[in-house]
Amino acid sequence: MMTYCKRLSLIVAFAVCSCRGLLAAEAFFPLAMDPVVGPDVFLATNSQNPSIAFNGELFLVSWLDHRTGKYQVYGTRVTTTGEVLDPGGIWLGSPYDISFNFPPVSTSNGRDFLVAWGDRGEVYKNVVTREGMVRFPGGTNISTRTSSRAAPAVASDGTNFFAIWTDQVGQYDPLSIRGVKLNALGEPEVGGEFVVSANISNPYYAFYSRTLTASRGRLFANWRNG
Repeated sequence: MMTYCKRLSLIVAFAVCSCRGLLAAEAFFPLAMDPVVGPDVFLATNSQNPSIAFNGELFLVSWLDHRTGKYQVYGTRVTTTGEVLDPGGIWLGSPYDISFNFPPVSTSNGRDFLVAWGDRGEVYKNVVTREGMVRFPGGTNISTRTSSRAAPAVASDGTNFFAIWTDQVGQYDPLSIRGVKLNALGEPEVGGEFVVSANISNPYYAFYSRTLTASRGRLFANWRNG
């Protein structure tokens, strides 16, 4: 599935791929795929910066939404056939300052979805269940630490969630990357936060070049630093 913005409307398109008679699990590189792109599905107006996660059954599309005159985070579940399960969207988060330009990022643990975004020096999170319930109405801060946070990235190992973000205590203090392990409910695990990198020399690259993945309880983070 892919999303794009058209005249500030959020559109979703589905591509169903076949492997020319081969099972995907048995295929090898180079893999010949025949994508069949279905019709566009309209999601929302006055919207931008979509993020997509898949739990093996449903997609969750989250985005920045300007329907109230302030940017907020909304999401909706979408089936693999393109049916929108939450018309109008589910409200996930509070007004967003677009100047910081850290729109929602999302992942799934195979059942539920974690969404995180940057908002005026804070990073917030929310969990959307497979049934479309929101665990933290309006979103909740990902950290209780007194600092300025931005640029979240999220991942899951299939059970738990992980999140990292850039963190700076004071204006002239070094920038660091911190992280947290969250359980399936989106709550911090025992031990709280941890430091991924204590000193980032180039904030711009750290903001816009980080990636995150997880497997078997291990976290793999990557970013550019200079």
